[in-house]
Amino acid sequence: MNTVRKPMLLVLLCCSAAGCGNERSGPRPETPTLSHDEVPSEKEEAVKAVEAPDAVTHDQNQLAGIHRLFKISDRIYSGSQPEGEAAFASLKKLGIQTVVSVDGALPETELAHAHGLRYVHIPIGYDGVPRSACDSLTRVMRELQGPVYIHCHHGRHRGPAAAAVAWVASGDATNQEAVAILEQAGTSRNYSGLWRDVENFRPAPAEATLPELVETAEVSSLVRSMVEIDLRFDRIKASRQRDWKSLPSQSAGEIREEAVLIQEAFTETKRQLSHEFDASFAALLDKSATAAGDLVAALQSEELDKADEAFQRIEKACTQCHRQYRDH
Repeated sequence: MNTVRKPMLLVLLCCSAAGCGNERSGPRPETPTLSHDEVPSEKEEAVKAVEAPDAVTHDQNQLAGIHRLFKISDRIYSGSQPEGEAAFASLKKLGIQTVVSVDGALPETELAHAHGLRYVHIPIGYDGVPRSACDSLTRVMRELQGPVYIHCHHGRHRGPAAAAVAWVASGDATNQEAVAILEQAGTSRNYSGLWRDVENFRPAPAEATLPELVETAEVSSLVRSMVEIDLRFDRIKASRQRDWKSLPSQSAGEIREEAVLIQEAFTETKRQLSHEFDASFAALLDKSATAAGDLVAALQSEELDKADEAFQRIEKACTQCHRQYRDH
């Protein structure tokens, strides 16, 4: 198999400050794909190289607890939030030394430490990669040894954008090559700030003072609430995809409890709103809370058609909210 200049997609067992340094000149080392004539190492046994951009959507060959794994260079991988101890064991086996989260959720630092991994927390939004985050990612690439795994929640939007910035910061890619990462990872064009900041990123000078790297960064109560809602909604969605049957690790009561808790999360988020948010945002939270209450009632009465309708109302309200407030 010939070497390629574009990054290699790997499916394994699966703020904004524009101009966040000039592009590197000269040739970049090519990233080799696996040769059919090579004997794979233990790490490579689990790796299937694919060149199709849409390959990241296939989950059947993922590493345990890791989805949408994307190899960008020998030093940089991106993907989803690690799920449980098996995920960190997978990352350790892959050779990862540092896990970088750009998600708002608190990192699982204890699980990482148990497998000899370091965590760095650099939370960003969907509206772009702010200068401070660019500088933190630059420090990661300049000072930390070994491969890093950069993740958001699902591994499609913020994680690939941060990994693309890190790739430029490492000196191994141009901005044009970095933008191609977003193309191949399937990052939505709706998140125009992510695309803009990857395209315009320039690393800080070598003599610049860069931010301290922390394992757990402070996030606002609104961000924490949205993270909680996102996680619970994902679990409810997974149940709906199984015709509202319980997941192997859940009981029927736990499905209803998720619906109850997501209703409370919408209600509590509205209660804690500051004056910075307008009436439209509050109305969307009200609409979501009402739909979640209807979902609870439908699941309790086992009226699955009504549960579907309530779920779709929540999904529609969330999509509208994201378009108005999160994505821009």
